[in-house]
Amino acid sequence: MSEKINEMFSRIYKKYDFMDHILSCNIDIFWRKKAVKETIKGLKSYKSYKLLDVASGTGDLAIEIKHASVKKKQDKSIDIYAIDSNNDMLNIAIHKAKKMNLPIHFTVGDALAIDFPSDSFDILTSSFALRDFDDLEKFVQEAKRVLKKGAKIILMDMSNPRGKFSKSFFNLYAKIMILEDSLVDKDAYSFLISSIHSFDEQRLVKIMKNQGFKNIKVVKLCPYVTFLLTAEKN
Repeated sequence: MSEKINEMFSRIYKKYDFMDHILSCNIDIFWRKKAVKETIKGLKSYKSYKLLDVASGTGDLAIEIKHASVKKKQDKSIDIYAIDSNNDMLNIAIHKAKKMNLPIHFTVGDALAIDFPSDSFDILTSSFALRDFDDLEKFVQEAKRVLKKGAKIILMDMSNPRGKFSKSFFNLYAKIMILEDSLVDKDAYSFLISSIHSFDEQRLVKIMKNQGFKNIKVVKLCPYVTFLLTAEKN
């Protein structure tokens, strides 16, 4: 992640979670639950799993996965590691996890140079961060490297809306975001809007196919601005 983007998150980290919920009208909670459900689906309670959450930010996805595994009495079967390049965001994540008494290994780390050995993880997740990566192909290569053969990858982000309904929602979303700009950080939220417009999940699918991932599936989540991608390492 570029230094410019890292500095941007250091400016908005204190209000990031609040703004995230406001700007999505709390739909982000629904989106994240879908990703959590997909992550823990099919996990066997007698087997232990290592999960890496990349660009974890304030830790919402990692925390929700761990919380869901505890509820399903799988708390000992999923060992979660979460990395992010921004220390300010991670401090928020660490505080939230401690408050909920959820053991998660948070550490500063680069999504394009993941500091773990090859074939280390059974599952890799990332949410609402793909648009921030300087080199999407490099991230996919690194994800493939640290995953074990047959391991699962779950990626979620927002992309350029195409349908009439999704465009209408995004136009409203953008207007709200522009209104909030003046209260938080104009440059940051202008960047977030433009990054959604410019991101195409089909390019991600193509990269993953070229890198040898199999069983790639993309599901659009209502109101169809957000997508959920699942795949397996071949």
